[in-house]
Amino acid sequence: MLSRLHERLIAPALATLPADIERLVVVPDGQLHRLPFAALGPQDGPAVVERFALTTAVSATSWREQSRGGPVSRKLLALADP
Repeated sequence: MLSRLHERLIAPALATLPADIERLVVVPDGQLHRLPFAALGPQDGPAVVERFALTTAVSATSWREQSRGGPVSRKLLALADP
């Protein structure tokens, strides 16, 4: 089941990432706050947490406030359900 969720929710986005991306910040919405994004992965491959440093935030604003003073990345991939 986790591999199916991976394929539907994040695999298309991960496929577009440049090879040098090492960190993901996930800002889920609604019921997705309960989903263990770190455990998602393809059936025959590593889980997301094995490929990336993973942070889950309540909102983009709260994540930014908590990360002030730290390194800022100039790369961003934002996905939303229109």
